[in-house]
Amino acid sequence: MRFSPCVLVALMLGLPSAALCQLPKLDELAGNWLSGPEIVNPPSVTGTMGALGCSENLTGFRYCAFPPIAQGGEAADLLVDGKPVAAQRFRWYPYQSARSATAVNGLELLSTTTLGADRPIVLIRLQIKNPTSIPITAQLDLRNDCGFRRCPGVWDWSNRGVNPADGFGHEMLPGAEQIKDTKGDACAWITRLPARPITLKPGATKTFDISCTFTEPKIKDFPAQFTAAKTHWEKRWNDAFTPGNHAYSGNLPTLVTANSKLKRVYYLALVTLLAMERTSYAHSRRCFVTVGPEYGTTLEYFWDTALFANVYALLDPVAFKENLNSWLKVDIHHHYAIDYLTGEGVGPWYSPNDYSVFSSFWKFSTTTGDTDFLKANQSHFVDWAEAWKKLVRPGEQLADFGDNDNLLECSPAYVHMVPSLNAAQVGLMRKAALVCPSDQAASLRADADGLARAVLAQYVPGDGVWKTKHRDGTQVANRHVYDYLTIGLSMTPDLSPTMKREMTGFVNRELLADGWIRAMSLSDPNAAVSDRP
Repeated sequence: MRFSPCVLVALMLGLPSAALCQLPKLDELAGNWLSGPEIVNPPSVTGTMGALGCSENLTGFRYCAFPPIAQGGEAADLLVDGKPVAAQRFRWYPYQSARSATAVNGLELLSTTTLGADRPIVLIRLQIKNPTSIPITAQLDLRNDCGFRRCPGVWDWSNRGVNPADGFGHEMLPGAEQIKDTKGDACAWITRLPARPITLKPGATKTFDISCTFTEPKIKDFPAQFTAAKTHWEKRWNDAFTPGNHAYSGNLPTLVTANSKLKRVYYLALVTLLAMERTSYAHSRRCFVTVGPEYGTTLEYFWDTALFANVYALLDPVAFKENLNSWLKVDIHHHYAIDYLTGEGVGPWYSPNDYSVFSSFWKFSTTTGDTDFLKANQSHFVDWAEAWKKLVRPGEQLADFGDNDNLLECSPAYVHMVPSLNAAQVGLMRKAALVCPSDQAASLRADADGLARAVLAQYVPGDGVWKTKHRDGTQVANRHVYDYLTIGLSMTPDLSPTMKREMTGFVNRELLADGWIRAMSLSDPNAAVSDRP
């Protein structure tokens, strides 16, 4: 009997052959080539040690962060005959970004940017082709208007922004430009291009390997490092779906489907998770940062982590459990995230924190079946579920979850007694009751029922939306997806069939838009002034 290579590998790993064969290659998940005018934000490149953002230049990069090393300014901008070359087309891959352009002199240029697999290095391969029928001579240079600084301590949201004009020395060495921090010990070396002009005959191509290093002036094994960057990413990708792999303590489900669009959405979501994986921070063996590379690249936010807690628990329950325990050392009523470079809490209070932290602990326990962890945190579950009581103002029934800065941030009217987070607390009390003694459970359920009635009073019949109550007594209907999601998930049994139908009708009419979904309806009075509608 003969087996395909895919089936043979599946048999060796003990996997269903259909499942393994459904796993797409990373190149299959790459984006399409997009032209310059289509690009609002150039692609990022990520690795387990850090990340960077590509600039509009063909080879340039910014926001490079290998914490605690941070970049300010623009590095490795390509000049041809003294003029900067803007990328005309961009393409994102999970493990690299590609940019292409045609120079004024007719040369076709392609750059590929990636990060070292196990070292904090930037790797850029520049390919130049002469597609014309005549020789072309050109002078190539790289411009480095940048600085790199070692920034110990909490990075918070700002990523310890570095001013390239603040104390950096530039020295031209053989083969590299040295960029030294005169106010610290950081030093970077960026490859120099040939000092003399190059000439390409018709149809000829030439390749230049450019690196940015922090521990040595030159990479001796650039081709091997460049190849290893992709190989390392591919291994992580395959390990993530392989039971018993050596990288993660769990694995992700493989989706077997003939629906190509569903398949792409599913795997792009999971490759995005791996893009945010970091394994080089002192206070976490593995974390999944919320954002980067420009902001917050050391931070695991409670709110965001709760959204993918089931996946986190499936992929690496050991690391997730360790990280959850570290959250208990942070005051979640004064911070919105934890910085794993230092292990400290950062940022202000976020109103959904009790909901987010409870949900993360609950999803971990129920996904993994770790009932001991569930019992060990019983008192925490009750505290998080009842936290709303401290936020109820005299004469009110609903909790006041604060102002714009600690709520949705993007709608001036979505403040104070919002129905969404009150509904969330209803759901938390009912869940907490499941792990409490009968008397305490009965009290939690009674409080949940009372708060649920107050939330239901905020519904706008026939419209499918909910009213927020402000401190001055005004009632404002908000046309936002957060009410739909949070109330729908937290108070499902309390919603009548009519309410469910009307709420979903609101989403279908006002939020769904050609394959994606708006957070806020264009009909919301605050849509015009929201920074994230």
